[in-house]
Amino acid sequence: MIERYDDYIGTFEMDLWEKGKELILDLTHEYNYELDPEQREALVPALTRYERDHFLDEHYSIFGLLDRFVRRKAQNQRLEAKAAAPSS
Repeated sequence: MIERYDDYIGTFEMDLWEKGKELILDLTHEYNYELDPEQREALVPALTRYERDHFLDEHYSIFGLLDRFVRRKAQNQRLEAKAAAPSS
């Protein structure tokens, strides 16, 4: 598998098949995800492929439930407290 990471844009792409076949899992980091009612920080997954590759349709059920992963307020508070704690 071939991976590409862009920390400036916040994307991580992974080829799920051999290079050039263009079946790609794309994970995008959004600080204030606009489609989330609370505009929370989110990791948004997507699949890309060539439209003509119809034989991949049967595999979409594996990824069909992908929506988004959001960080809840409780998780943020734990991370902020850990960052603010003096290091030993």
